[in-house]
Amino acid sequence: MDLDNKEDYCELRDFRSDGNNILDYSNPIMRKLYLLRYMPAHMAEYYFMYESMFRYKFLDNNPNILSIGAGCGVDLWGAKFAGDQYSPGSDIRYTGLDNVNWNYHDNLGIEEYYFIFQDVNEFRKLDESDYNVIIFPKSIGELNASTFNDLKNCIRNTTFKNDKIVLLSSIRNARDNFDMKRLGEIADIFADKHGYSCLDDKDVYYHFDTDRNGKYPRLETVCSGFAYPEDIKNYMINLNSHCGVFIDNGCEPCDESCRKMNRWPVLTASQIKYQVLRLQRLV
Repeated sequence: MDLDNKEDYCELRDFRSDGNNILDYSNPIMRKLYLLRYMPAHMAEYYFMYESMFRYKFLDNNPNILSIGAGCGVDLWGAKFAGDQYSPGSDIRYTGLDNVNWNYHDNLGIEEYYFIFQDVNEFRKLDESDYNVIIFPKSIGELNASTFNDLKNCIRNTTFKNDKIVLLSSIRNARDNFDMKRLGEIADIFADKHGYSCLDDKDVYYHFDTDRNGKYPRLETVCSGFAYPEDIKNYMINLNSHCGVFIDNGCEPCDESCRKMNRWPVLTASQIKYQVLRLQRLV
């Protein structure tokens, strides 16, 4: 991490993505800390999301994915792993749209993958008409009202060639109803403007239940082969101990926000909550 070159970590005290808090993704340090903390849980979620899509066998073997708010494309990894397991031979084409270049992009052997670093409100319509998968990876509720309206207008103005389209959305725990309502609005535009029927209940989402003690299953129990490096975990949970100000202060936190700087990576299924909506054009 670039943190190794910093004298203090004080800016990380503002790292909050819970509730209504939205990170400053333009800050490269915040992006890296976000990935270290949430990437394992998000990759598992996106894997299950695409697994659900492939299990439906609704589309042909050529998913053309538009990821809105793609970040570094973690959902592409989920698509690749799920496709290899449940739809071998799938020819995945992927376009990630984000207004920030996260810089960490790996195509995992997928030949057609692209990233567009622009804001949604710069588009009058989507850049292609043959997308058949549109995914919002933890992003649909983070768009401000103006940008979300621009996105809806983009979808209204786009002519879609495929008779079958799948909408995927990762839902934030703190604002699940808000996020589901927004995906429902997108589905309604496809129905009202483009003649599609939604085959799934727009108020239903996939998730893991807690056990009788209120605990979510750990990722290694629901994802075969999952492992989080022990050295990185220890770094994360002792983050403030590497801060120069903390050290100069006699290894004592400056204040309560400094004490909360230490961050456990999310290693349970608590963040896995998503929707899959299949749309079919009426003929």
